[in-house]
Amino acid sequence: MGRRKENTRDKLYPVRMSSSEHETVIGIIATLNKKAVGERLDFSKYARQMMLKGKVENTFSAPKMDQEALKQIKGMANNVNQITKRINSFDKNSMDDMAFQRLLNELNTTKGQLTKLILTLSV
Repeated sequence: MGRRKENTRDKLYPVRMSSSEHETVIGIIATLNKKAVGERLDFSKYARQMMLKGKVENTFSAPKMDQEALKQIKGMANNVNQITKRINSFDKNSMDDMAFQRLLNELNTTKGQLTKLILTLSV
């Protein structure tokens, strides 16, 4: 007979719950698994963590962003801030239509670039 592992899980504790309680727990586990990166939770892992720690350990993390994409987004945010500052610095009564149209075009160009970048990142 071999040595018994120290952390062998050989105890079983059946838990009775109503159908609605069961559905709630399964829904929570499903929600956590949608956000999980790596190992997924099952009922046993969820129950064990809740009983031993009072919470489920964070098994999910935000995706790492491409550094070049992050640089582009920061640049676009800076462009939007500069355009907004220029719009707010104008005297609304004296701003001509051409100046306003140029600023609007700059905003639309930045919006298009941002949309293109988002589509590229989501693929």
